[in-house]
Amino acid sequence: MKTYLKILKYGDNEMVHKYVYPTEEERRKLLNSVNEPYERFIREDERHKLTAIGKISAWKWEQEGRFPKRIKLGATSNAWRLSEVLHWMQDPPVRDLSKNKQPTVN
Repeated sequence: MKTYLKILKYGDNEMVHKYVYPTEEERRKLLNSVNEPYERFIREDERHKLTAIGKISAWKWEQEGRFPKRIKLGATSNAWRLSEVLHWMQDPPVRDLSKNKQPTVN
């Protein structure tokens, strides 16, 4: 099941697929699949180990809506929900960079 939406980015012929957050049922299944009994937050170092994406790319993709948003835990503390990162890893949004295609919106 595809979990992203196609959104036309005006000004060029590029299609951008946005991240869609998992449902509660999907969260439970994802966490069970990695033997995690409960939802938990992960910090930058664990997020990097799981995804192999650098800090700047993750931040940029968050701003574009292509990666799960961080949760603010305190004044200077942020983390991601493990289930959201696992969901993203299972079906990450992609970009269609083909300039020859005419953009369509689903």
